[in-house]
Amino acid sequence: MPEPPRVDSPFSWADYRGFSAFALVGYEPEHVRAVYAQAMASGWNTARVCAETEFWDNTGFLKQVPRDLVAVDRLLDTVARIKGAQVLLIGDCTIKSGNPAQTDPVGEAWNQQVVDLLQQKQYQNVALEVVNEGWHPFYKASRQSVLRRIDYARSRGVQAGSDDHICLGEANVPHYLLGRADFYTFHPCRTDARDNPWDPPASFLEKVGTVNGHAYLSETVAYSEIEAGGLRTQDRGRIERYIETCASVPGCRFTYHSDFGLEAGYYPWFPQAR
Repeated sequence: MPEPPRVDSPFSWADYRGFSAFALVGYEPEHVRAVYAQAMASGWNTARVCAETEFWDNTGFLKQVPRDLVAVDRLLDTVARIKGAQVLLIGDCTIKSGNPAQTDPVGEAWNQQVVDLLQQKQYQNVALEVVNEGWHPFYKASRQSVLRRIDYARSRGVQAGSDDHICLGEANVPHYLLGRADFYTFHPCRTDARDNPWDPPASFLEKVGTVNGHAYLSETVAYSEIEAGGLRTQDRGRIERYIETCASVPGCRFTYHSDFGLEAGYYPWFPQAR
C-alpha cells in the first residue's frame, strides 16, 4: 500500500498542545502513528521528541536511542503524513555532560546535522528546541553554545529556541533567549523551597507571559502510576487542574509530561487537552 501524501503545514504555537514522547525516534512508523492517534483523540497534537537519548541506559522508562539521522528522518516523514500533527524536536537531550567544554562541540555538530536535515526535507510542522535542560545542575550545555545552535538553525530557516528552568519567585525574570530565538520554553519547578508539590498558579504564568511574550511550558509535573514525589504525581486531578490553569492564561501553552512519555512506548492515560 502506498504511503499517504505529506500534509504538513507550518508549525503553530497557537495550536500547540504538547505531550512528551522523548524516545519516539526509536520506533517504527506504525507505532508512531498509533501514539499520535491516541494522543490526538484527546486533543494533543504535538509530540516533544528527543533526536537522541543515547546516554540513557535502557533502564525503566529510559529507552536508549543513538544518534541516527535516518531514524530522525523516518519519524518526521511519518508525522508529516498525519493531518494536523506537529513535532517539537529536541536536538540534544543527553549528549551534554558536566563539562560543557567537552560536549558543546559534539552537541553543536549534531545540531547542525539535524538542522541540515530539516532544511533539506523542508519539514514545515517541526520546531527545534536545540537543548533539553541546558541548565541542569549535572548535565550542562553552555549558554554560548545554545545561542550558537539557535543562530545556526535560524540562519537556515528553521524555527528554533531552547528551554530554561523557572521557579517560585522568578516570574519577572526574562528568559535569557529573549530577543535571540524564535521561541523559548520554560521547565517549571515542581516543588517549592520546602519540597512541597508546586505548580505555577495563573498569576505566576501571567507574569511570565508579560515579561517574556509567552509562557510555553516544556516539562510539567510528570504523571506516574508507579511513584509519586517531587517530580511525579499519581493525582490525575492535579494534572487536569494544571492544564486548566495554563489554558486560562493568554500565551500559555502546556506540555503533558509523564513517565510513560519518556519511553514513548505505552500511554495508559491522556488527559483532555485544553
